[in-house]
Amino acid sequence: MKQHQTQSSSDKPNIRSYVLIAALILINVALLLVTARYMLLKQHVSVTDGQYFSENGIWVRLLGLIAGAFGMSSLELAHKVLPAVFIVCFVVIYAWLGIKLFSADERGRVHNVVMTLIFISLELLIFHVGYFSPKSLEAGVYLNPWQGSTIAGILLAPILMGILIAPSSIRKYIELSVTGILFFIVAGIDNWQRFILYKEGYSFVEKGWLLMLAVAGLITIFMRKKNGFVPIIVTTLIITVCMIPAPVGLIVSYAVAEVAAEAFYEKKTFWGAAVIYVIMAGVILAAGLFSGSRVSWNAAFGPVENSERIPQDLEDMNEWIMSEGDAEVPIFTSDEIESAFKQIGASGESRPENITGLWEESPMKGHDIEKAYDDIPESRIYVIIKNVTDDDIKLMSKKGLWIVKNFNSYNLYGR
Repeated sequence: MKQHQTQSSSDKPNIRSYVLIAALILINVALLLVTARYMLLKQHVSVTDGQYFSENGIWVRLLGLIAGAFGMSSLELAHKVLPAVFIVCFVVIYAWLGIKLFSADERGRVHNVVMTLIFISLELLIFHVGYFSPKSLEAGVYLNPWQGSTIAGILLAPILMGILIAPSSIRKYIELSVTGILFFIVAGIDNWQRFILYKEGYSFVEKGWLLMLAVAGLITIFMRKKNGFVPIIVTTLIITVCMIPAPVGLIVSYAVAEVAAEAFYEKKTFWGAAVIYVIMAGVILAAGLFSGSRVSWNAAFGPVENSERIPQDLEDMNEWIMSEGDAEVPIFTSDEIESAFKQIGASGESRPENITGLWEESPMKGHDIEKAYDDIPESRIYVIIKNVTDDDIKLMSKKGLWIVKNFNSYNLYGR
C-alpha cells in the first residue's frame, strides 16, 4: 500500500515538478543546439573519413547509390544530410528508450519524463566530451555520424535495448528479429570487412574516465536490480561482437538517471534527483575537460566552406597541383590533410596519386613535424603544412624544401 501511495504521489504534477521539467527541457535544448552547432553549422576533417572513402567499400558504395538517387555527391550526403537526420533520429529514439526504461520502475508519468530528460541530457553532454579515443563511439557522433559503426552503436543498439525490455510476445520477437538483422547488416558491412582486410580494431580506454564510470554504473544498476541491466549487457555484447566500441556513454547516462530516480523515490522529492543530476553532470564535464577529451580540442572545427564540407583551400591546392602536372609527385603531410585529399578523390575529382600522412594535427597542441623528419625522403616531393611555424621553416630548409605556394593557412613546400 505504501509503495502504491508513493507511486501515485509521484504521478501528480505540482509547481516543483513543472519547474524541474522546464529546467531540464531548457538544458536539453541548449545541449542539442551545441550538438547541432558542431554537426551541422561547422565542418571538420576526420582522419578516418579519407580511408573510408578511398577504400570505396560496401558502405561507401551504398551511400553513393543513395546520394546519386537524390542528385548529390556521397560527400554531401555524408557530411551535410546524414548529420541532420542523425540528430532527429537520436532525439526520437532516446526519448522512446528513456520512457521504456523508466516506465519499468512503475513510478508514474512525471517520474518517467524527468528521468528521460536527465538520461538524454547526460548522453548529449558525453557526446561533447567523449573523445577518449579517436575511434570512440561517442566521439563518432560529432566526427563520423554517417559511418555505419556510429549509426549502429548510437541509434540501432538502443532500439534493440528498448525491445529487449518489453514483455515476451510474438510482436517483440518479430521487432527484435527485424532490428537485429538491420543492426548486423549496418555494423557488419562497415566493420567486419575493415577488420578482416586491415586488421583494425577499436580502442576506447586511452582516457578511461568514462569506462570507469560505466563499470560503476553497471554495478549500481545490478545491485539495485534494475530492469535495464540485462538488456544493457546483452546489447553491449552484441555491439562488441560486431567490433563496435561498447556504448559506455549510454550505460553511464542510464545509471546516473536511475541513481537520481532512487534519490527521488527515497526522499519523495525531485530535488534529491536534481542534486544527484547536477553533481554527476559536473563530474562528467570536469573529467572530460581535465583529461582533454573534449571533442573540439582534438578535432579542428571551422566555418562551412562548401556543400561537401572539405577545406576550400585544399580544394584549390589540389586543383593547382593537378594543373602543374604533378599528380605523380609524392606528397607528405598531416593525417588530417591526407584524409581531405582522399575525400576529394572520392568525390570524382582528380587528385595526387601518392599522399602520405606523417604527423598529427591538434587544435590545441598544433603539430610536431620533427618526429616525422626522418621519414621525409630526399627525392622530389611536396610537403603540405597547416599553420606553418618558424621551427617548420627551419626543418624544411634543412631538407632542401622551400615554399612553392601559399593557400591561406595551408603552405605547399617543394623540392
